[in-house]
Amino acid sequence: MALADMLARRRAERERDDTDALAADLKARADHVYAIMAYIATHGHDDGTDEPCVEWEPPA
Repeated sequence: MALADMLARRRAERERDDTDALAADLKARADHVYAIMAYIATHGHDDGTDEPCVEWEPPA
């Protein structure tokens, strides 16, 4: 049973590492999209004006 427990622990650690890496990647992508949307909301859109295209409020 000790070998089975050790293998199960290793598998769980690998899965946790994979999950952490995926979560970090998704957070980086979400942060990037948030930055783009915040820029658009603050500086306007690409029609040559500085008028905001949406009303933007920072998250609480």
